[in-house]
Amino acid sequence: MAINPNTDFSSGAVLTAAQQDRFPRGVMAYSTKTTDYFANTTLTDIGLSATFTAVANRYYKYTFGVYATDSNSASYIYTAITDSANAVKGDNYTVSLGVGRYLGYTFSYVSTESAGSVTRKARVNTGVGTATLYAGSGHANFIYLLVEDIGPA
Repeated sequence: MAINPNTDFSSGAVLTAAQQDRFPRGVMAYSTKTTDYFANTTLTDIGLSATFTAVANRYYKYTFGVYATDSNSASYIYTAITDSANAVKGDNYTVSLGVGRYLGYTFSYVSTESAGSVTRKARVNTGVGTATLYAGSGHANFIYLLVEDIGPA
């Protein structure tokens, strides 16, 4: 579907409903996890999900962010954003820096959705070994999943 951007506005012009609908609608859902998660080689839910009501023919941007460390020489940390049936909608491989090295990473993907309630959740695993995703006490960081409406498709 072709993107239909807004037109330039001029003084005295009438703002129409169609023009209003072309603006992004902003944050649709935002969830945080405030306890550490310990990832291993099995892809599992980390206990973080976001649910919102989607409108058909609009683009939604999903952003996942975390602060992590490699606890056991993990080769990578794999993060998947899935639907409630665990079908992958967006994913990311982050190369591990080695034992005791810390990294913050985010990734985003954009998609359209069918109209109605949409749930997305985070799932994580490692290539080998373990990794810690920090969110607990003593850390200023937390794990988050942000959903934004960025405009019409």
